[in-house]
Amino acid sequence: MGLGLTLEKLEGLNKEEIINSVVKQLETLDEKILVEKLTGIREGVPIPGRLMMSKFTDKNLQELRDMNYGQIRSAQNQTFNSKSKKELIEIEMEGQTEFSDPTTGEDCPNGQVWRLTVIRDAEGTKLRSNRVDWTYYPTGEVDIITIIELDASDDIISMKQLKHYPDGRQPEWIE
Repeated sequence: MGLGLTLEKLEGLNKEEIINSVVKQLETLDEKILVEKLTGIREGVPIPGRLMMSKFTDKNLQELRDMNYGQIRSAQNQTFNSKSKKELIEIEMEGQTEFSDPTTGEDCPNGQVWRLTVIRDAEGTKLRSNRVDWTYYPTGEVDIITIIELDASDDIISMKQLKHYPDGRQPEWIE
């Protein structure tokens, strides 16, 4: 919804704290802006051939426009209270369901390099990881780039290798 709550802030909150934070921020908006935030569309902007539904209530745009501020807030509270913490984080993060940890890695003393990115769900449960390893020729040019996809248990799902050649030939995928 773009109210300034980051994933890091949301992960540290329980469901009630997330609801209270969102509600507190929404209370500062006037009715017109509140409807815009709820539906994602602006007044006067044509709606594509379908009835837009709110992300935070079971109401469509016209129903929201016909409601007063208190009725909209009540409808929101009913929706928020029926959601899990995971669903609330996904709503706040505008539908995103997977999140990457900061990439970690190492530049090894032997000149080799690896990078690891862990993918987690909204509650922080590890879903999978992506690892990229680079090996180099003694000249310092890239030799092989290995791309490995790991499951939540760090078992290999897939692995691809891209071989580079120091003589100028185009890199090739190898098996």
